[in-house]
Amino acid sequence: MKKLIALILAVLMSCAALTGCSAPKTDFKIALVTDSGSISDNHLNQAVWEGLELIEEEYRADINFYRPENASNEELELGASTLVENGYNIIVYPGAVCSEAFAAAAEAHPDVFFIGVDCITESVPENAAVITFDKGQAGFLAGLASALERSEGTFGGVLGSQAPCLEELVSGFIQGVNYAAEVYDSQATAEQESFLFAEDMKNYPLGQSMAAELFDGRNVDTLLVSSDPTGYGAAAEGRVRAAFEDIKIVGSDADYYTTAIYNADDKLSCAVTSAFCDYAGATADILCAIIENGEDILGRSHVFDLSTSSVGLPEENPNLSEDTIAKCQDADKKIQSGEITVTAEVR
Repeated sequence: MKKLIALILAVLMSCAALTGCSAPKTDFKIALVTDSGSISDNHLNQAVWEGLELIEEEYRADINFYRPENASNEELELGASTLVENGYNIIVYPGAVCSEAFAAAAEAHPDVFFIGVDCITESVPENAAVITFDKGQAGFLAGLASALERSEGTFGGVLGSQAPCLEELVSGFIQGVNYAAEVYDSQATAEQESFLFAEDMKNYPLGQSMAAELFDGRNVDTLLVSSDPTGYGAAAEGRVRAAFEDIKIVGSDADYYTTAIYNADDKLSCAVTSAFCDYAGATADILCAIIENGEDILGRSHVFDLSTSSVGLPEENPNLSEDTIAKCQDADKKIQSGEITVTAEVR
């Protein structure tokens, strides 16, 4: 409860600083169209839903969600149409898998506000806002933490697509592993060819098979996974093997610790840590700005990074030592000061 209260206060204070939030309003009906997952999935859907709940608390807004039967564009677009018919005037889409549906729905319903969380578009519709995160910074800290904690071994990854944000994640991750080697003498290695990009973000079995290829064929023992169905499949392959092999995974976007538990009795998780993004806080901030200022923030993307405390490691990291956390906190400060530069490409 203390953590929830602190999160609510932090979001509302930052929102007030950004937009001058005032008295609660009740004329907005806000809904989430999930990527076909549930709002209790411990991943992106749940995180974005928690952002809606923060706004419900502050504005007494009517919130709801629509869970499509599958992640096809047709089903995802049907979600928006159904919600609009029921009077919802702000609709949120989570994740790159919803990119096409987000753009199509925004065009089909020009009088409704849309928010695309991590959606990939060539241009942002005039009635929409896109939330993006500096995945390179998050990846760097996750790579550094994992390399320090593992101290040796071979790192790789399975990503659902070669989208720019996932390339950025991998680049930052490899740079973090390299920094651990250069500064702290870690023996862990991360070669770019061991990070595999699928051409299908919605293929759970493909993620499993790609992970198996890395584990068996390239001796990878620590695996970075994307936060999409393909990445979930890769994480599942790692979780199964962790019961009898020294296999670890590194999550992205959401906190993978609970997802990666392979021994429920002893609560053992194979997630070293995650390249975390604060989807709840960012979603609440943008919703607050839309409610207060309407069109002022529409038609463009909004980037959240270390300077807004929106990316980094999860708040709790049971599999990280205090020494590793301290070194990551030091790197965080150096990135923000410019002493460490995280580039778009591996140096």
